[in-house]
Amino acid sequence: MLDDTKNNEVSKDSGIGKGQETVSTSIPYDPYAKVQRLLSEEDMSSPAVQKLLLNENVRMNKEIEKLRLVEDKYHNRDKEAAILEEKLKKSTGSEILYTICTGGGSALVGFSKAFWNDNGWILLVMGFVFVICGLVFKFVKR
Repeated sequence: MLDDTKNNEVSKDSGIGKGQETVSTSIPYDPYAKVQRLLSEEDMSSPAVQKLLLNENVRMNKEIEKLRLVEDKYHNRDKEAAILEEKLKKSTGSEILYTICTGGGSALVGFSKAFWNDNGWILLVMGFVFVICGLVFKFVKR
């Protein structure tokens, strides 16, 4: 194992072996990446190694549980966001319909006076119907 470390010269700048330097990576360099990770039978019989491995196993299991909770929370928030987006779309559609109906109805009511002699009452009735329909779309929930 000591021979392996002599063959891999380490650069002072990056800590990465010669010929392995990269410009920029998003993954931080692990200083123990080159260390031999295989344990012999003699190593495994040591109580200290066994305790270290058991502690690492417990730590990893706790980390897995935390990540599962985070994943569950993420999915719940994602569902809530999708529901709220749909409600917003419905609300926006009803607002547009309300605005068109009340604006158009008000315009028809205003124009009815100009055409009063030529059956302007029809425009007046149509205007009020549009305004009432707009109010119904606004205040009646589906």
